[in-house]
Amino acid sequence: MPEMDELYQPPVPDALDAVVETADLIAAFAAQRLVRVDAMHRESLADAARYGRSSTATRPR
Repeated sequence: MPEMDELYQPPVPDALDAVVETADLIAAFAAQRLVRVDAMHRESLADAARYGRSSTATRPR
């Protein structure tokens, strides 16, 4: 008689699972992009301060 682990079959993803997974990946990519943009903005502010410019001299794109 087979063990219970041998009988287990993972569920087959359906179309909704694919959509949810894609949305999760897009959200993760967007979050990473925002982190990188924030880091670039902070670097820009540090450069402006280093050269005696105000923070209004830097504008986010």
